[in-house]
Amino acid sequence: MKPRNRDINIFSMSALDLFASALGAFILISIALFPYFPRTGWAPEDISALREALAEAEQQLQQCQSELDRTRGALEEAQREQDRMRGELQSCEQELRKKFLLALISWGTRDDVDLHVVDPAGNEFYYRQRDHSGTPARLEEDSTRGPGNEVWLHPQATPGEYRLYYRLFAKRSGGVTVRGAILTPRGRQAAPDIRLTRQGEKPLVAIVTVDNNGNATLRAAPYGATTMSQDHAYALPVGYRLEEYRIEGVLGSGGFGITYLAHDTHLDKRVAIKEYLPNDFAVRYAQRTVGPKSSADAGNYQWGLKRFLAEAQVLAGFDHAHINKVYRRFEAHGTAYLVLEYLSGETLSARLRRTKVLSPEEAWRLFTELLSGLEVVHRQGYVHRDIKPG
Repeated sequence: MKPRNRDINIFSMSALDLFASALGAFILISIALFPYFPRTGWAPEDISALREALAEAEQQLQQCQSELDRTRGALEEAQREQDRMRGELQSCEQELRKKFLLALISWGTRDDVDLHVVDPAGNEFYYRQRDHSGTPARLEEDSTRGPGNEVWLHPQATPGEYRLYYRLFAKRSGGVTVRGAILTPRGRQAAPDIRLTRQGEKPLVAIVTVDNNGNATLRAAPYGATTMSQDHAYALPVGYRLEEYRIEGVLGSGGFGITYLAHDTHLDKRVAIKEYLPNDFAVRYAQRTVGPKSSADAGNYQWGLKRFLAEAQVLAGFDHAHINKVYRRFEAHGTAYLVLEYLSGETLSARLRRTKVLSPEEAWRLFTELLSGLEVVHRQGYVHRDIKPG
């Protein structure tokens, strides 16, 4: 029998011994280092603590969610409040466009002066008619003896034209100077000072225009424009629409009729309108109709009407620097009307009241201009018959 290889056996024993020695050393080292070796499992108390921490985190998360919901609700409420405030602001802006308009006058003498305001609808406000239905405007203050003040207020002035008249109701001195103004949210605008000397005198002083945005503009009225009732009992009222013309005042009256200041709403300019209404044999009836006072006056009335229309036709053919231009003629309300060029300025009678006398040179100039116009009329076979300084 062949003997076994001892080298291999010896080597195998040596490897096993080496492995056992290494394993034993590893065990000894593990035992020595065990307290310092990290744990690979969770103790029950650690799991309980972790659950408590997780529950607390969930509670905090719920609290944060609730806070987020409250914040979101507050933001939505703030947005609604902002929308509401924006709506109120828009309403305020719209309300501000409905500007208030206040007119006032004052004087320092013992006289009784009345403020008359005519609104775009033709309502006239004064001491006997302090308010009108359908409008909040009102004459707020009326003084019956000076020194005094009168105040008219429209809290929401509608667009259009407002006309301001001053009337000397009771004269108790040699004359009175009346100061006036309008007040709006944008400030004060002064009206021209007016000197009143005749009892019953009622000039148109100023015209106030209010636009769609509530802006008010005051402009002085043409000199000499007056109210109707003081000049002629049958005159058309302020604001009356005659065709495309709106009556603004009376410029004068004579034997054959009344001359009005009017506004041409088509051409947006002022004109003078002469109405055939002879004092001697004509009156104004209901619905603004003009006719003879009686059947006995019918012939004279018709003759005068034909004459009025014929003269209008002749005047329309004149082209002279000192003769008013004729724009048109028409018939309405049983009578006839002549639309003339409106020339603003001071009447001779007013000039004489102001200056008392004229220089010879100025008097000569005025009379030569007047006579040059009359010469043209006379050559056509017509006589004026109503020349006067007023």
